[in-house]
Amino acid sequence: MMFLPYYLPDSTLLQSSSIGIPALVFWIVGQVAWLQQGFQLEFNGYSTFVPGLWVSSIIFFLVNSVILGIIIYDTKQRRPHGNVVVGKRAL
Repeated sequence: MMFLPYYLPDSTLLQSSSIGIPALVFWIVGQVAWLQQGFQLEFNGYSTFVPGLWVSSIIFFLVNSVILGIIIYDTKQRRPHGNVVVGKRAL
């Protein structure tokens, strides 16, 4: 979370609306589904482990994995800054 201000200005998530908006919508839906199942379990006392909490946890994990994949892809595509020396051997 603390690196998001450095990452987001040049990210694919903000530059491409065809990637960023669906990623945001899927993340919100996954979060809401997971939190709703947790609320039913913790506050209302309903047993929501199978299939509710299990399925929403899988969806939450998959959405976060895809977003992390986009972030990793973006950071691999960035060129290093001018003051970074690449390929120099240490003595």
